[in-house]
Amino acid sequence: MSVVKTLNFFDLNTFKLQIASDLHLEMYHNPEVLQKRLSKMLTPSADFLALLGDIGDPLLSSYELFLKTISPKFQHIFVVAGNHEYYRNSGIYNVPKTFESTNDHLEHICSNIQTKNVTFLNQNSIDIVTKTKKIRVLGTTLWSEIPTSVEPTVHKMMNDYRKIYVSETETITPHFVQDLFQENVKWIQNQIVTTNKKRSRGKGKNRKKKKKKIQKKFNKKKTNQYTIKQINNKQIEKQIKMGKENGKGGEKTQGGIIEATKEKREREDTEDTEDTYDTDELEELEKENEEIKNKKNDEKTSVVVLTHHAPTFNGTVSPKMKGLPISHAYASNLESLFCRPKNILKRFGKNTNIKIWASGHTHHNYQKKIYGTKILSNSKGYPWQTTGFDPRFLVKF
Repeated sequence: MSVVKTLNFFDLNTFKLQIASDLHLEMYHNPEVLQKRLSKMLTPSADFLALLGDIGDPLLSSYELFLKTISPKFQHIFVVAGNHEYYRNSGIYNVPKTFESTNDHLEHICSNIQTKNVTFLNQNSIDIVTKTKKIRVLGTTLWSEIPTSVEPTVHKMMNDYRKIYVSETETITPHFVQDLFQENVKWIQNQIVTTNKKRSRGKGKNRKKKKKKIQKKFNKKKTNQYTIKQINNKQIEKQIKMGKENGKGGEKTQGGIIEATKEKREREDTEDTEDTYDTDELEELEKENEEIKNKKNDEKTSVVVLTHHAPTFNGTVSPKMKGLPISHAYASNLESLFCRPKNILKRFGKNTNIKIWASGHTHHNYQKKIYGTKILSNSKGYPWQTTGFDPRFLVKF
């Protein structure tokens, strides 16, 4: 697993995460209307906030203004890009807008917010450590898997393929999105811990035995190398002191004791070399033991995944869209990554530590549990839509 950034909040007992997506600030063209909307769009109800894409156009002032307005109200804000963040709207930019330049601009905006508590998650991880728990937050757009059979339909119906540019003149293709999706899924898989519960008991016992064996070897080596020398040095000092006090050849006694002790130490070191293990082997065993310990700690870490696109078709897309080819532009089947509770684990064997997966994009809000993972969405949608958006919606551990 890759190295992740760690943020400590030891004064917090629980992890509360407010979630919002699809605010579509780019739709509010009147600055006065936008300013009024900003103050009412979200009501802070948690320590942390996740903005899961389609917040607005990063190249318009409204995007940065929104982050500046809300950032003082939260401990930390996680930002994930949606597909609309990458849209190039003709005639309103001073510079060409591409897929990569949008990522760079989002990173620049988030890292330069004055409160320094906004992070753009583009295949990035952050560990949040509270007084009682460690939570790993993973963030990426995700995109979606586009089967070959529905490519023509999706390409025709989605504006992504006309408004997202990879260069000054070239737009994205379904193959480009498919590659992004595979890259994102692989990254998530590398960030989570997958355990095999069917074998965990045997492995646990073997690890404990190996740990004791390693510790025994290490302690033996450590005792022979250091403790004996410390004992001998104390004996030397004691004998020298006694010789000087009695006035009986202090220097001779001192020299004799030192010489005899050297011979004794050399003899003990030789015997020790024959009975103990090689230093390189001990270091290797200790390293392996440390890796086992780190893996166990990671297994105890709860994971929250934040994406724009949905990780399952199960209840995440609008009923009107269910089963249609276009649904593949909004969701993919990643239920194999969900956590499993004990009562059904035997049917699957493998398990993960993903406790929550929050997403947006579909403009269809939901909150449900599939296996052991809670999936949820709180998207506002376009100004004319009614989605059941909750400005205070949160999830907590």
